[in-house]
Amino acid sequence: GLIAALKLSDKGYNVNIIESSKNIGGYLNSPIWDKITIDLGCHLFINEDDNSTDFIMSILKNDYTKVDVNYASFFNNKKTDNIAIPDFSSIPSATKRKIEIDLLNKDRGKIEEKSLMDYYTNRFGDDILPSINSCIFKSHLIKSDSLDIISKNLLPYNRIKIFPEKESLNLKLNKGLDEIIAVKYKNLKEIKNETKKSKFNFREYYPKKNGLKFLLNKIIERLKKSNVNLLLDNRIKSFSLDNNKKYVITDKSKYEYDYVYWSAPQYLIPKTFNFEIEVEKFVHSVPHVLIYFLAPKKFVSKYTYIHNYNLSSKCFRVSIQSNYASNGVPKDLALICCEISTFKSKRIWKNPKFYVDEIWNELLNMDLVSCNKYNNYMFFSIPSAYKLPLCGYSDILNEAIENTKKYNLIGGKSWEYSKNDIMKKIDEDLNFLL
Repeated sequence: GLIAALKLSDKGYNVNIIESSKNIGGYLNSPIWDKITIDLGCHLFINEDDNSTDFIMSILKNDYTKVDVNYASFFNNKKTDNIAIPDFSSIPSATKRKIEIDLLNKDRGKIEEKSLMDYYTNRFGDDILPSINSCIFKSHLIKSDSLDIISKNLLPYNRIKIFPEKESLNLKLNKGLDEIIAVKYKNLKEIKNETKKSKFNFREYYPKKNGLKFLLNKIIERLKKSNVNLLLDNRIKSFSLDNNKKYVITDKSKYEYDYVYWSAPQYLIPKTFNFEIEVEKFVHSVPHVLIYFLAPKKFVSKYTYIHNYNLSSKCFRVSIQSNYASNGVPKDLALICCEISTFKSKRIWKNPKFYVDEIWNELLNMDLVSCNKYNNYMFFSIPSAYKLPLCGYSDILNEAIENTKKYNLIGGKSWEYSKNDIMKKIDEDLNFLL
C-alpha cells in the first residue's frame, strides 16, 4: 500500500491511504527492546531486478548496507551450507532412485491441478511427496493436499535438492529439469545469463540503521511531502455508487474516489464490500512465537539465517540479525531471532517463557552458539505470522473479484509474498495509471 501510494503520488495523483489501525506500515514497525531495533523475523532485501532495487534505493538513498549472506538448512539432522530449501539427499537410496525415475517420466504432469499436492505430483512425481509434506508441516503446520494451487508461489518447494552436485547438473540438462532440480550455487539459466549484469554490485542489502523502521520512516516522510493523506484508525464499512460517483464509506467519513488500489489481504474483499461470499474460511493461519536472545558475540556463529526442517526441533528459522544489521545492538553482543510455528493450543504459544532454555539448547545443537547461557531474552506471540489459501480459495475469490468491477477496484487478484514480487505486481496493476 505504501509503495503504491508513492508511485501514484510521484505521477501527480491525489492519494488517500485508508488504514484501519492506529499505525501505518504493518511489520515494518520494528519494535524496540532495550534501545535495540528488532525486526519481526528475517527481512533482507534482495537485488533481483534493477527496477525494484532502484525504487528502494530512491527511498534509502545511501543509507543501506550490502550483506554477504551466509545460510544453511537442516533436514534429517544433516546441515547443508549455502542452501535454504531442504536437502533431501539423506533419504534412503531406493527412494531417491524412485524419485529420479519419476523426474524422467515423460508422462509426469498429466493430472488436473486442483491442490498444491497435484502441482507437486506433476512437477516431481509421487515419491518425494512425504518429504515435502513433512517440511511444509514444520514451517506452516499443514500439508500440500489441503492447500490451493496458488500456494505454489508462496512456499519454497518449487525446486528439490536431492542428488550430488555433479549428478544434479547432468540431470538439469534434461528438458524441463533445470527449473526443478536445485544446486547449491547456480542454475543453468543463471550461468547462461551471467553477461546480463545488474548495475548494482550486490545481491542482498539492508537499511543501514534502525532496520525496517528506518525504511518506514523514510517512506512516510516522502508521502507527507507528496501530500498523501494518511487516514489512520479508519475502518472501511462499505462502498457505494451514487450518480456515477464512487464512494468509500468508513466509520469516520465518506470519500469520493476514481480508483481503489487494494493492498489489504485479498480474502477481506467480500467482507469489506459486503458480499455474501465467505472467502476467509478458506484461509489457513500460522501462529508464530518469536524468541529473541542477546548473547556474547564471540560465542555466536557467522550465519545470517538457518532453516531447520527437522520435525524433532521447535525452531523453524533462526536469524542472527546482528550479523547483517547493527540496529543498536551493543558491539560485544549478538541478537538472535528464533521463529517457531505452532498451534495456539500448544503450551509454547500460551507460555513461551517456559521454553526459552529449550530453544537455547536447540541453538547449541545446531552449533549456532557455543556458550551455555544467554545474557537476556524476550518473546512475541504473533497470532498469524503467515497465511496460506486452502483448496477452493481461488474459485471463490474469483467470484468475489468479479463482483467488484463496477467499483473500479485495482489489485487483489493475486497473492504475493516476497518484497520484489509485490513491487512487480504493483507496477503491473498500476501500469495504465503510471
